Amino acid sequence: MHFNTNTIIPLSVENRGAIPSLLDHDVVEVPCVVNANGARPARDGQFFRVFGRLHPTKHFPHVSLLTIGLVAIPFCIFTLGQLVRWLIQVQILLQFIWQCGAVILLRRYRPDAPKPFRMWLHPLPALISLAMWIYIFLSAPAAGMLFSAAFSTAAVAAYIVFEKKNGRPFSGAAV
Repeated sequence: MHFNTNTIIPLSVENRGAIPSLLDHDVVEVPCVVNANGARPARDGQFFRVFGRLHPTKHFPHVSLLTIGLVAIPFCIFTLGQLVRWLIQVQILLQFIWQCGAVILLRRYRPDAPKPFRMWLHPLPALISLAMWIYIFLSAPAAGMLFSAAFSTAAVAAYIVFEKKNGRPFSGAAV
């Protein structure tokens, strides 16, 4: 945490028993924003400030750690394979499908934006990709789709609460 780069970097930490299925000397990478005061997004108001609280004597984000632990407990009844498949479905629903549309909309509504890439036969590749991602999502087990819907709903609800708490409900401004 001593780099003071103010950029997003992968923070590599030793496992030391935190993840039981990994060896203690295995390294886990976590993306975070680092400055002289440590990981700072919650303290800067980019997320709920309560998660930026540091332990008074040990100086680690104890509220964040406890929250992650409590949220993770119910998922311990599922296999790792199930969770990985479901999280891939969440990624399809929340990222991949929307990226296909974003590529098309960016070109249409922001012709002035720099585009360091070219897409031959635009928008055909994006539409084919969109159709394939939707097919992959819909051909997956129903439990994964239900999990993805619940995860998406919780994410949108958290976003709404965060925006209203900060007095800027749906301002459209980037955080």
